[in-house]
Amino acid sequence: MSPQIETSNFISSQTETSKSTAPPTRVKSTLNLNSILKAKEQPPTVITPIEEPVNVKPLTEEQLREAWAEYARLRKDQVAEFHLLSREVDLNGSIVTVALANTVEEPLLQSMMTDLVTYLRNRLSNPTIKVESVMKEVDVKKMAYTNKEKFDLLAEKNPMLKELKDRLGLDTDF
Repeated sequence: MSPQIETSNFISSQTETSKSTAPPTRVKSTLNLNSILKAKEQPPTVITPIEEPVNVKPLTEEQLREAWAEYARLRKDQVAEFHLLSREVDLNGSIVTVALANTVEEPLLQSMMTDLVTYLRNRLSNPTIKVESVMKEVDVKKMAYTNKEKFDLLAEKNPMLKELKDRLGLDTDF
C-alpha cells in the first residue's frame, strides 16, 4: 500500500472514533403525550359574573365637575395632563365623556385612565363610573402672516375696506 492511502485510512478512522466518543452538545428531549392529555382533562374554570353594587350613590354633574377639578389640581405639575383635565366633560348616566382635540391626547388620557377612574370612583362612591374619550374637531383660527392675508382677514370683517382700497388704488403687497 502506498503511504497516502494509509494516512487517509488513518484520518477517516480517527474521525469516526472521535464522532462516536464525543459527548452530545444538545440535550435531546421528547414530547410526553401523557402531560398533554392530563392538561385537557382539567375541569374548565367557571367565571362568575360581576354583580352590580347595591348601594351606588347617584352621580350628579356638579359632584363630577368638582371631583374632576380636584384631580386636575393633583396633576398640576404635569402640564399636558393638567391641560387635558381642564377641559369640559359631559356626563351621560355613569359614563363621563372627554372631548379630545387631536390624536396625541389619546395615549396621554389612556396612560392616566386607571388612576383617574379609581380616583373618581372612590371620591364619588360610585363604582360604575367609566371614562370615555371622543375626538372633537376644534375650529382652528387661521393666522394671518403676510400683509395680503392680514388685509383679506380685515376685509372679511368689513367689506367696505376692499372698496376703499380699490377707490384709492392702494396695494396690499408692499
